[in-house]
Amino acid sequence: MKLGTTNSTANDYNIVIGALATPATAMPASNYQSKSYKLGNVPTKEIESAFVINTKSATTNNVTAAKFNVYCNNSLVATTTDFKYNETLTKYGPYIYEISAVYSNGWESPRSEKLTFSNTVEQKNPAPFDLSGSVENDDLILSWSDTNEATVLSYETGDTDNAFQLSGSGSGFYAITRYSVEDLADKVGMKVSHIRFKLATNNVYSLNAVVMYGDNIIYSQPVNTNNLVAGYNTVRLDNPVVIPAGLVVGVGYMIDGPTGVAMLVMDGGPAVEMYSNVYSTSGSSWYSMKKKTNRTITGVYQLHLCLTTKLSTKLSHQKPD
Repeated sequence: MKLGTTNSTANDYNIVIGALATPATAMPASNYQSKSYKLGNVPTKEIESAFVINTKSATTNNVTAAKFNVYCNNSLVATTTDFKYNETLTKYGPYIYEISAVYSNGWESPRSEKLTFSNTVEQKNPAPFDLSGSVENDDLILSWSDTNEATVLSYETGDTDNAFQLSGSGSGFYAITRYSVEDLADKVGMKVSHIRFKLATNNVYSLNAVVMYGDNIIYSQPVNTNNLVAGYNTVRLDNPVVIPAGLVVGVGYMIDGPTGVAMLVMDGGPAVEMYSNVYSTSGSSWYSMKKKTNRTITGVYQLHLCLTTKLSTKLSHQKPD
C-alpha cells in the first residue's frame, strides 16, 4: 500500500504485507536468510528482500508411510505394515475403527474416516422355562415348560398368505397385534417370552421385536437381520415382559427395508379392528390397516405372542436304596 495516497509527506514509504511459502518437508535453518528492521524509514525494495529462501541449496525428502496404526473405539489396538487387519470380536456392541499412517520420520497422520461395525448378541435358541421342583416322599419332582407347548395367542386364520411392501423406508414400520384385557384376564402374571412372526423376505435393513402396554412401547429388542428367514422367525426376549392386570398388551415388530420389496405377511382375515391389524410409522400414533387402506387390506398379521406357563411334564427321580 502506498502511504503517499493518504498523505503527501509519506510519498517515500509503503506498507508491505506478504506471505512465505515453504516446502512441505523441513529445510536446514541455513537456507533461510532474514534481516530485522525497526519501524521507521526503510526503503520498499529493501523490505521486499528482507526474507529470502536460498532455493538452490534447499533439498526435499520423500517421506513415505512406514507403518499404520489401527484404532478401535479411540484406542490404539494394533500397528501393522500391511494394508489389512484382522480381529476376532469377542464382545458385543459397536466397534468404531480408524487408521492413521506413521511416516519414516516419525510423524503420524490424521486418522482416516470412521468405519462402524455392530456385533449383536446372537439370538438364543428356545429353551425350557418355568423350572420348579419339590420333594415328595424322597422323590424329587421337577416341572418345567416346553417352548413347543407354550401358551400362544394369535389371530391367524390359516387363510392364504398375502405379502405387502412398505411405501417408503426411513423411520420404520410397526406391525402390531394387540390383546384385550378380557383376553388376558386369566394370564395376568405370566410373561411374554417369545414373539413369532412371518416375513416374505429376509431382505430387511433392521428389525426390532417390541412389546406394548396400551399405546406405549415398553420393550424393544434389536434382532440380528442375518438370522432372519423368509417364513416364520422366533425371537426369544432377553427380558420377558409380564402380563399386567387391566391393560391391553400388544406384540410385534418394527421393520425397515428397501422400498418396493414385499416384506409384511398377512393372511386373509377377517381382521379384528385395532387388534389384529394395528400399524404405525412413528411408534406413537396407531392405525388400523383396514381403515387406513379403505378396506383394501382386511387380513391379520402372521404374529404369535408366546407366554410362559407351567405344564404337567414332570421328572421323578428315585433315591438309590
